[in-house]
Amino acid sequence: MTMSRKWALQMLKAIVRVYDSDPLRFSDPGSALDVWELCIKAGIYAEKDVSLQTFYGSPWRDAVGAVIDEMKGREWVDTNAAFGQIWIWPLPEGIDEGRRLMRPWYQKAWDFFKGDIRTIVITVITALIITVLTTWLLRKLGW
Repeated sequence: MTMSRKWALQMLKAIVRVYDSDPLRFSDPGSALDVWELCIKAGIYAEKDVSLQTFYGSPWRDAVGAVIDEMKGREWVDTNAAFGQIWIWPLPEGIDEGRRLMRPWYQKAWDFFKGDIRTIVITVITALIITVLTTWLLRKLGW
């Protein structure tokens, strides 16, 4: 997994946590998350690094820009750049994807198998029938 993909997933989970804690925050078009606030909440940067602005203009800023572009390309977020700041709004697809990623492992496993449940049931029944017929045939032949 590339660093930008990993950061995008971390940022998406942070957006969902913020959204779930205060859904009305994003109801006003004028309120959004600052990209650097989001980086802090996602654990990508430490708060002191952002407050000291030690990486503005550095390759790290370009890396965050690439992450935001990836998130926009997947239609997880919408952005607005004003006065040198990047503001982020979550889109419904992004909220759904973030919640899907934050589910426990057993729900992910169930969703993985749920689509193929008919195939799994037919396979198990077929295996049982073959086992019973083979056992019966071997007994009849005296083996």
